[in-house]
Amino acid sequence: MGPPIPTGKPRLFTLVLLALLVLPGSAGAVSGNIPLSSPVYEILDFLTAKGYLHTYLSGTRPITFGEGYRLLEEARESMGGREVLSDRGREAVVRAFTRLEFLILQSLRGGTGFFPAREIEMGWDYLNGERSPIPEIKAAQHALVYNNEGIDPDEGGTGTILLGSEAALPHFNVRLHSRLSTGEEDRAFIHKGYVKTQIFGLELGAGKESLWWGQGRHGGLFLTGNAEPLPMVRLTNPSPARLPFVLKHLGPCRVDFFLSRLEEDRAVPEPWLAGFRLDFRPLRTLEAGMTMIVMAGGEGRPEVDLGDLFGIFFGENEEGDEDRSNRLAGFDLRLTLPGWQVYGEFGGEDEAGFFPSKWAGLAGFYIPSLGPSVDLRVEFADLAWDEETGGAWYDHGAYTDGYTYKGKILGHHVGGDGRDLFAEVSFDLGSGSRGRMGVDLEWRGLRNQEATEEHVQFIAGYEGAIGSGRGLWRGAVEGSVDFVDNAGYLEGEEKTDYRVGARVWWGI
Repeated sequence: MGPPIPTGKPRLFTLVLLALLVLPGSAGAVSGNIPLSSPVYEILDFLTAKGYLHTYLSGTRPITFGEGYRLLEEARESMGGREVLSDRGREAVVRAFTRLEFLILQSLRGGTGFFPAREIEMGWDYLNGERSPIPEIKAAQHALVYNNEGIDPDEGGTGTILLGSEAALPHFNVRLHSRLSTGEEDRAFIHKGYVKTQIFGLELGAGKESLWWGQGRHGGLFLTGNAEPLPMVRLTNPSPARLPFVLKHLGPCRVDFFLSRLEEDRAVPEPWLAGFRLDFRPLRTLEAGMTMIVMAGGEGRPEVDLGDLFGIFFGENEEGDEDRSNRLAGFDLRLTLPGWQVYGEFGGEDEAGFFPSKWAGLAGFYIPSLGPSVDLRVEFADLAWDEETGGAWYDHGAYTDGYTYKGKILGHHVGGDGRDLFAEVSFDLGSGSRGRMGVDLEWRGLRNQEATEEHVQFIAGYEGAIGSGRGLWRGAVEGSVDFVDNAGYLEGEEKTDYRVGARVWWGI
């Protein structure tokens, strides 16, 4: 049963959606989406925290290359119209802007046509340790492999080649990402891809995509890049719109809607999954978002059609035997203060009386200039709000596979019965290279397990350009180790897992 929806929220969703549909949009060339793994998003976060981007809506990703170019021009104008307080700060901003400019302009090169190799990546991973089950739901993944779009390297060595192709047409954009792996579970397949066009300034697409909804960066409550890309139909406005009348107070605004059907091989085969997100920026320093995601129907469950889904989203909450869905809903905020950002997500699932019986929250802060070219991010997620009475997030009495797709959680990788504390510093090493060091503390199985599984993870990595100049060929190496207490939720069991990897890629 989904959380009750206050009458003001569906009315706001409906008003914004209708306003976007009737307003004339800015029609233009349809461009591809910037992958969730792209460094563009880190650069945009940095420039926003520094005060150079005032219309970027960071809680709805991916964005398009066209939107990236618009933000590039916004940052260029801001940099020309104000002074930076310190030479150190100016150097960091100029480096970030230069990198963003190069990535965006190179990725928009070529205009229309067919491009068989827009992106190429070759990688190798060596993984020690087995996949771990997530309590309460039918999901499992290695604790050191997450936000990887559902891809799990085998234990031992795994090699991978990825190829991104594009057909850029005046009114359509087609992207295809294929993957060849030495892993046992998948040899060669189409990992993701889509075709999209514009209708009255809105973007309509169909295919397999990964969406990230919310302010979290290490994880998120609702949608992340943790699971395999979903098959979906998606409707969104690729650039923020300013709405008329009283809605103008929302500031730059984006709406994102998708409709998907999950896989057949699950306890309730082929249920519908639909999501609606409103992201807006009422102040230059404040971004806010509201999210609702519904799982409904499926074999053996009451049938639903598109009209039923619309009623579930925008109508009153169904109760008792009439309830046909599982619903997550929540909001998120990002506040940009002088020199740093603070952000959070808050959500509810299932109903007990008028209020949700299961709560979850995420909070974090980001300092873009802790020291000379040093950034700091700290993030904490709690998906076991009440260990005594609250149920685990992402599970459901009827949809026993939980909030998953092909065995991977669609939201936060720690799982609905866990907590996660993550901290990372990244630093500029010169010549376009960066280093990273981080620590991640995880607690899994806080309820209904013999013992809580505790993880202490250390991560280090390096990324830099290959060859001379600012070419798009780049390389990265990363290593991580995981010290686990009460492994397998068994008191006193200990183990140590590790992962090392290297990759070389061309493109964004």
